[in-house]
Amino acid sequence: MSSRLLKLRNEGIFSYRDLLTAIESHDNRILHLFVSAMTTNTTHFFREEEHFQILTRLIKDQVQSLPRGSQPDIRVWCAASSTGEEPYALAMVLHDLQNQCIFTPKILATDVDFKVLAKARTAIYSEKQVENVPPGFLDKYFTRFQEDGARWYRVDDSLKSMVQFGRFNLLKNYPFRYKFDVIFCRNVLIYFERETVQYVIRQMTQVLQPGGHLFLGHSEAVAGMFPGLKRAGPAVYRWEPT
Repeated sequence: MSSRLLKLRNEGIFSYRDLLTAIESHDNRILHLFVSAMTTNTTHFFREEEHFQILTRLIKDQVQSLPRGSQPDIRVWCAASSTGEEPYALAMVLHDLQNQCIFTPKILATDVDFKVLAKARTAIYSEKQVENVPPGFLDKYFTRFQEDGARWYRVDDSLKSMVQFGRFNLLKNYPFRYKFDVIFCRNVLIYFERETVQYVIRQMTQVLQPGGHLFLGHSEAVAGMFPGLKRAGPAVYRWEPT
């Protein structure tokens, strides 16, 4: 923690007491810089690729089980969007899936860190950052351009329009108007103690449709913690409330 907070010295924060004083004085700028310094934002496109294959199958089954002619909204919440790679990967999969079945994808992408959300909204990535994007998706959903001798990739508007970004703290109340069909919250709970994990999962199940699915990181196990969560794949759980 002390090494990460070295970044705040330029703001006059030299001790934990300085930090506490700034936060208690409602200095939102220091608070946001503190959150950015303390959060871990490791991510890349199509991380844990098998999850996207499972998602494709689940949504296809869900849509095809509905009466012919219906066009449902499929709501997906990416609860730790970081710099945008995960929600845009979800958007690619859902957009491509629309060629096989009819539905309206709606993706909410949230993070606690304003800095990474600003990066996500630009939707511009380096050549290194897009190396895990399948070639077909890279050609279809990105525009290449050169700047300062480097090659960059901009996410097309067809995907950007599918994703709504917003700041959200998983430890607060969950005031969503709609329930979600799918929630991605991967590699976040490993940073929380057990009581906090229980709170977050309890809140998420309250905003997850019965029969909806929760995707976690492979090192995050909640089996047995909530009887209504039934394992549906590697780190994938189906919500079946009693």
